[in-house]
Amino acid sequence: LFLFFTFHGVIKYSIWEGLRMYNNKDYKVAIQYLERVVTFYPKSIGKFHILLGKMYLDTGYINEAKKHANIAYSINPEHKAPKDLINSIQLFEKNKINIKKK
Repeated sequence: LFLFFTFHGVIKYSIWEGLRMYNNKDYKVAIQYLERVVTFYPKSIGKFHILLGKMYLDTGYINEAKKHANIAYSINPEHKAPKDLINSIQLFEKNKINIKKK
């Protein structure tokens, strides 16, 4: 029982800190906390995958951004946010290709 509450506390703390760091644009730290959440939290929550996808996109880790965008889409296929993130990733990739061609 003690381990359950300890585990639950670590997850809640990771959520709070991850969101706080995201809002402060400290993506390196926020990613660490939110990766812990999506790895260990028993329920899949698309919002955390969206945030991770956005942070990975903003920091240039496109494959990780795609991974989390696709997970978010699989959790909530009718939700607008995963579709928007996937479109942003595709636009980023298209612009990156066009820049290389110039």
